[in-house]
Amino acid sequence: MTQQQASLHSKTPAISVRDGRGCVIRSIAYLRSSVDDTAQPMVTVTRHDAQGRQRESFDPRRLAAGSTDPGPNMCWSYGLSGNVAREDSRDSGSSLILRDAQGRVSLCRTGNDVIKHYRYQAATLPGRLLAIELQPSPNAASVVAERFVWGASGAEARSANVAGQLIRHYDGAGLQVVESQSVHGAVIRQSRQLRRDKRLSDWPGEVESSWCEALADDVLTSVVTLDACGQPLLKVDVGGHRQRYRYDVSGQFAAGWLQLAGAAEQPVVKAVQYGADGQLLCQIQGNDVIGRYRYEPGSQRLQAASISRPAGHPSGARTLQDLQYRYDPVGNVLAVVDDVQATRYWRNVRIAPESTFSYDTLYRLTKATGREMAQRVAGRGRLPATVPQFLDAATYTQYTRTYSYDIGDNLIGMRHQAAASGNDFTLDMTVARTSNRAVISDMCADPEQVDDCFLAAGQQKRLPEGQALSWGMDGDLEEVGHSGAALWEWYRYGGEHQRRVKVSTAREGDLTCEQTTLYLPDIELRSTHRAGRLTEQWEVLNVASPGPVQVTAFNWQVGEPQGLQSSRLRYSHRNQIGSVGLELDADGQIVSREEYYPFGTTALYAARTEIESSYKTLRYSGKERDASGLYYYGYRYYQPWAARWLSADPSGAADGLNLYRMVRNNPATLHDPNGLQPPPPPPMPGAASEPPPPPPPAMSAAVPMMLPPPPPPGSGLSGPPPPPPLGGVGSSAGVAPRKKWVIKEDPALHKQQGGDYPYYSSMTIALQKANIEHYSNIPDPESFLKIWKTVADTMKPSPQHINLEKLSEIQGTLARMDKEWSGYNKATVSETFRGDTPAVLGSYPWLASFVEQTHASDTAMEQRLDLDMDSPIIMSTSKDPLMDYVKPKNILWHLTLDEGHAGVSEGLYASEGEVTFPLYNRMRIESVASIPKGQAYQGNAERFGTAHRYVIKANMRPRG
Repeated sequence: MTQQQASLHSKTPAISVRDGRGCVIRSIAYLRSSVDDTAQPMVTVTRHDAQGRQRESFDPRRLAAGSTDPGPNMCWSYGLSGNVAREDSRDSGSSLILRDAQGRVSLCRTGNDVIKHYRYQAATLPGRLLAIELQPSPNAASVVAERFVWGASGAEARSANVAGQLIRHYDGAGLQVVESQSVHGAVIRQSRQLRRDKRLSDWPGEVESSWCEALADDVLTSVVTLDACGQPLLKVDVGGHRQRYRYDVSGQFAAGWLQLAGAAEQPVVKAVQYGADGQLLCQIQGNDVIGRYRYEPGSQRLQAASISRPAGHPSGARTLQDLQYRYDPVGNVLAVVDDVQATRYWRNVRIAPESTFSYDTLYRLTKATGREMAQRVAGRGRLPATVPQFLDAATYTQYTRTYSYDIGDNLIGMRHQAAASGNDFTLDMTVARTSNRAVISDMCADPEQVDDCFLAAGQQKRLPEGQALSWGMDGDLEEVGHSGAALWEWYRYGGEHQRRVKVSTAREGDLTCEQTTLYLPDIELRSTHRAGRLTEQWEVLNVASPGPVQVTAFNWQVGEPQGLQSSRLRYSHRNQIGSVGLELDADGQIVSREEYYPFGTTALYAARTEIESSYKTLRYSGKERDASGLYYYGYRYYQPWAARWLSADPSGAADGLNLYRMVRNNPATLHDPNGLQPPPPPPMPGAASEPPPPPPPAMSAAVPMMLPPPPPPGSGLSGPPPPPPLGGVGSSAGVAPRKKWVIKEDPALHKQQGGDYPYYSSMTIALQKANIEHYSNIPDPESFLKIWKTVADTMKPSPQHINLEKLSEIQGTLARMDKEWSGYNKATVSETFRGDTPAVLGSYPWLASFVEQTHASDTAMEQRLDLDMDSPIIMSTSKDPLMDYVKPKNILWHLTLDEGHAGVSEGLYASEGEVTFPLYNRMRIESVASIPKGQAYQGNAERFGTAHRYVIKANMRPRG
């Protein structure tokens, strides 16, 4: 960190104020954009009800409005069951949800007053979801948007593992069928049929044969073969193309092959090398190009990524890209440099292949520098033309962009400067006075009228150039423009709000050109019609590859353009946020280079040929850019010229009270994989900060039904959208379903949490007693077994039959747990508890010393420790200190979970409230205290009981 950066952040702490119940009622951050500014407090206020649930939240902008515009950003009301029943949001409107006596969602009203009805099986049956009906207004007729058909219990269904499972789903795009599943619950064989009329999405009547009449004849089937661990070995897509994979002994991707239908198999990934911690170090691609990756030793952040053709390569040895990353201490990207590209000069200005980024104390981007095309046409708010310059003829110049925000985290201005080319302009945003809705000022300059540019649920009505936006009743974008316009796009979606059909129509003189894309598993089917005649038909295959490389294959059936033979297989190399900057062909030659401004518009685009550049499918953040200029992310559309989402966050306040901001206004560091919220960057080792207050409870968390309904976009009531429903596991009506695991049906963590727990607990204690650093490296197993048996004899219950076979089994399970850990569901609580007996004193000398000093005293005593250590025997903890493995114990651990902690909240049974930590989790012991006999911790006998004599307060850190 430079002295200037240190000065900028001086005296800008993050502060949380809690009430007597521990609820966060105020969060204070200090904003300073330059070292000369005075730090301004930014206060967020949260109000709670008597049960400690969030009722209202105010951001700094709402608080600053004061008496002129009272009221919170968001307000939540709860039903008798404790679930959110109503949400009022300034950004996404008012939403309502009603549940039946069994806790299932019965009716939902979105911010646009669309009413969503859920129909279930009769009470004599398991009560599974049968249909979802949409009603545009209370007095209007409803349409059946989705229907669900469940597998019977016959021998054929059982043999395909689909008995009682969802097997046919009629959705907005057509019908999806699951024909068979694995024992892990993964789909093995599935098919898709589209509707004859792709514009309709209604399934009337109660007879399934009438629904089938609306379907096209083509059945598009895909098949996957899995190994014993549930990983795919072979995939066959709807075009008959085959992808084959191989894994190493630890289960990581090792090699991959592609075989187009009727062609020979070819490798796409020849070899992969990983580090001891699982990080990708090197891979040899099918074009014999080598990718090498280096990481910071402490933080494991990506430090360098080089792409090169080695000596002896048919296209000649050459380093094609060598990106170097520089970070600040908390992980914000400060600079990205491509050491391969030469520094250029144009009009006496030095043009370095480097992008730099500066931030304010809230980690919002305030300044960015980089390269752009010198011939780029100046303009505010729109994308530059995607016609590239040639690779060897491109002329670049330097640019600087500065960004400004209001106190509600809305981007309100951007100034672009490029002195050498004179390409200077500004972008101004107009933000609504009463919400975070905003548009480019050219569209609306009056804050009082901005809300007129949005629907009640927060969807934008038009684009800057006037194209109308039409939204479906389910909250999905259906059309851009209109029939007969110069550009008209329309879309259809599956039941999980994922796009399945895109049709783009444009006028070319007197002719009309229509391009259709069908999105299917691992493949896209594309076609072009000009004046009603099929002129081009091709497939785009998405080929699996590890790390930051996306392999794409093109296969034409009709009208293959000239000049694409060598680039039918493309290797797209992505940067730290997933943006595709470098494309290579099957010969390792460069097809295109692209660099982006922060927030996603194109700054620099150079390609080998114009025809090759026109078939680039992946761009900013690894997403597809539509003809409208919008990026499709999965749950939302993004408008890069405005640096904002096109609609409010469908997961509500999960990513903050501003439902439109993009990646927390930190686009150089964060990326959003699906339109909901960005995952956190790798934390700095040892960094600690108080976790933010939890969001309102998720709508679907307590819905005991076979299929959680997809969340109404903009409702904010449901938390993050559920995974696609096909292939899920159900439960009986009225019974809370068993929790699902992210990794697979039988995760390794079950072993540690089940009846074998004494083996894991005693073994970890024995490892510590034997001074063995890691469970995988036991130098003398026979000697270790003796220590393990001695420890086991002190435990109740005492594990039996400790031998080499059991040792090998536990080691294997622990290795699986380490591999799967990042996929488990992360715990969202801020504290957790554990109880122990005096048997652990031998593992913690500082605790044994304190007990020795205080055991005879009747006076409460406390000792400050501030001790950093690993915690190999702190694995299972409880959210509730009254659990029977916590309350009666002599020693109580009170653990605070730091931001980025590794705790997961996935009990073996749904009724458990466990938070489990990995082996060798990092922790900081704050203090240890004694409690006089008969007294309670914190004086609260109702919550903690009176059995505890010693309390250890500690922080659980991010995993090392």
